[in-house]
Amino acid sequence: LSPRGRAEMINAHLRTIARVVVHPAWRARGVGSGLVRAYLAAPATARTEALAAMADHCPLFERAGMLHVGWP
Repeated sequence: LSPRGRAEMINAHLRTIARVVVHPAWRARGVGSGLVRAYLAAPATARTEALAAMADHCPLFERAGMLHVGWP
């Protein structure tokens, strides 16, 4: 496949959650993980990944039911 074809294939089968932003007044109430769970209940693609630099300190995505996979 061409680079464009590979990108189209990836976009057709994978979504990435890059950031979940919750107003400070609503943090620590389950709003962020609830939003992620709502998306995962009916995802647009078969696979979803989350890129979270702070995942070791704030396990939002794990609380939403995602699996933490660290860097090798």
